[in-house]
Amino acid sequence: MAQRTKAPILPYAIVSAPRRRLNTWDGFRIPYPFSRGALVFGEAVIPNDEDDRETLRQKLEDNLKAAMERAENIAQKKGRS
Repeated sequence: MAQRTKAPILPYAIVSAPRRRLNTWDGFRIPYPFSRGALVFGEAVIPNDEDDRETLRQKLEDNLKAAMERAENIAQKKGRS
């Protein structure tokens, strides 16, 4: 759909630490009280006519992983920011 409409896809990650991970199919995470949280937006993926679905999927996955890693680092950091 994004490729047809040329709409940008904006990946983002939300992470908290410390947290408890539930033993469920999706690994749902529940933050402990007074946990530190981070919301990080990744680089937008703008579909074009030359890219196939796999290329777009890979770009989105890479940008999402980068956002997740950055959010993890921020949430794990001690002290104030």
